[in-house]
Amino acid sequence: MFGQKTSPQETAEAPTIHRRTQGAVEGLSGINPISAVSLLAICALWPIVIGVRTLALTITVVAGGFALNDVSLPLVMAILVSIVIDILIYLPSVSTRARQLAGVRFPRMLAWVVCLSSAAYSFALLSISHTLGPVGELFLLDLDRFKQVNDTLGHPIGDALLKQVSERLKRTIGDSGEVGRLGGDEFQVVLPGIISEERLADIARSVIVNLSHPYMVEGNQIVIGASVGIAIADGRHASGAETLIRNADLALYSAKENGRGIWKFYSEDMHKVAHERRALEGELRAALQAGGMSIAYQPVVNVATETISGFEALARWEHPARGPISPGVFVPIAEESGLIMQLGEWVLRTACADAAAWPRQVRIAVNVSPMQFADPAFPAIVLNALAQSGLEPERLELEITESVFLDDKLDAARIFERLKAIGVRLALDDFGTGYSALGYLRTAPFDKIKIDQSFVRGAAQSGSANSAIIRSIVSLAEALNMETTAEGAETIDELELIRSLGCSHVQGYIYGKPLGLKEANERLTGVDSHVEPIGHKHSRETRYKVLRTIGIHHDGYCYPARIKNISPGGALIEGLWDVPPGTEFEVALGVNLKVRAVARWSVEDCTGLQFELPISLEKFRRSSPPQISTGLPELLRA
Repeated sequence: MFGQKTSPQETAEAPTIHRRTQGAVEGLSGINPISAVSLLAICALWPIVIGVRTLALTITVVAGGFALNDVSLPLVMAILVSIVIDILIYLPSVSTRARQLAGVRFPRMLAWVVCLSSAAYSFALLSISHTLGPVGELFLLDLDRFKQVNDTLGHPIGDALLKQVSERLKRTIGDSGEVGRLGGDEFQVVLPGIISEERLADIARSVIVNLSHPYMVEGNQIVIGASVGIAIADGRHASGAETLIRNADLALYSAKENGRGIWKFYSEDMHKVAHERRALEGELRAALQAGGMSIAYQPVVNVATETISGFEALARWEHPARGPISPGVFVPIAEESGLIMQLGEWVLRTACADAAAWPRQVRIAVNVSPMQFADPAFPAIVLNALAQSGLEPERLELEITESVFLDDKLDAARIFERLKAIGVRLALDDFGTGYSALGYLRTAPFDKIKIDQSFVRGAAQSGSANSAIIRSIVSLAEALNMETTAEGAETIDELELIRSLGCSHVQGYIYGKPLGLKEANERLTGVDSHVEPIGHKHSRETRYKVLRTIGIHHDGYCYPARIKNISPGGALIEGLWDVPPGTEFEVALGVNLKVRAVARWSVEDCTGLQFELPISLEKFRRSSPPQISTGLPELLRA
């Protein structure tokens, strides 16, 4: 049996609602502040109620189907009195139609709620829903690619874009519910009553489609997207406002994990994924402390001489119970938990120590996370790693992504200056996939540009524009006296194209998969001899990049996996380990879209599938992701 691994962001503007933390009220257009009477009530009552012993209360509102647990009595009393006073002042001005809308029109109350802590917010939302009508469904929205807009075009453009998004969202929802902005690029839609899941899906689809149409902001055409998480307070999943928010959050996280631009309903198994993620974080922390991590070295080959000029150090985690954990799983966990600092430093020190024993012409490349780069102590850590290992500084190449330039508070130029003073080399990683980088190349002292694999794969196919992009990048690098490395080369014709376009180095499975230290040392025994490329002669048919969780059915089990790219005749999936070639599957690509397939090859956690019959890519794009179990329950483990 093979292993399996999965992973357990104008007209009145929508109001800002902080659901977890206190903060300044931003963007509250047309909303009156809390009444002076209610504020005086809190001030007057607080000295009295503060003396009351804090008790754990359980308040259940049967009509709304909500429950709130463990709220202190003083806080509840103060908030309750304030809400009652505010409602008594506010209700006379509420139209009959507004009351009939079951309370979805309560902007003034939302303005009051914005200043509350999470517990108070939960209680306030409960009280509002009970007084003015039940809150039946909750949408949480996150804008896709909005950060890129802010970082490249500036915050004023981002703010103007948010206003247009708010207007579109309010037009899409109409009288069906109330729209609020949670802060940043997150929005909330509160819908009254119980609406069918089919109708909720239609609303979510309309929201995503409408928000994904191009925007025009100060002469800039901007295209973003949206992901939606949906939670329903129907007595099955949510018993309180805080629970409803948490469930919608989990659903939103699932939508973003499954490729973005989609909606997800909350389901119980999402808690398993969250629990699994927390468990993996603890196990990753323990592995770092106990020496449970390792490094794989991927060869970087000089195109002109066809010799190994260096290796890239890649972190690997062999879990004692789960088997190998994909970097696509544990690296995001490390970044979110802050463990990336410890992991990155360990990789740096270990790679320097290993490379010190290699021939002097062989370099070692180490990835640097934005969090590491922003650490004022990072140059000192690099210097210490070099001193301890005895590695010459010019043999260490630090790979840095464009995202390090996006923190306005970070003095990137000063950090670059300190690193170059040490004598290390700098490479701009994943060039062309992020932000507008030409200014960075002019000002930052890079020695190399790494061309992202998305431009390399398929570049040799007829009609592909990728070759023109690669040629432009190579010309730019040569003009700036920089080397280039083409990542992700897999076929002979891609290698020949890279050579013809003038790339100085190549990296990819065309020269083999990443190696352990012993294998890397063996490859270097004849470092002056030629290395032979391996792989298919020709590129495959055109494949489309996509991120979607799918179901792989085999021998009575359903294995969640992630599809990376797809063509009419096959797909590349990630998440299954050690799949024997020739293994047959039934693949659930989408709702009511299944196809029989056979595994043609498997390298680490990547598997190439060939479909029994060609599929329609248009049908695939129109289909919704399949509803499958996620996480790592026992029956899904190797």
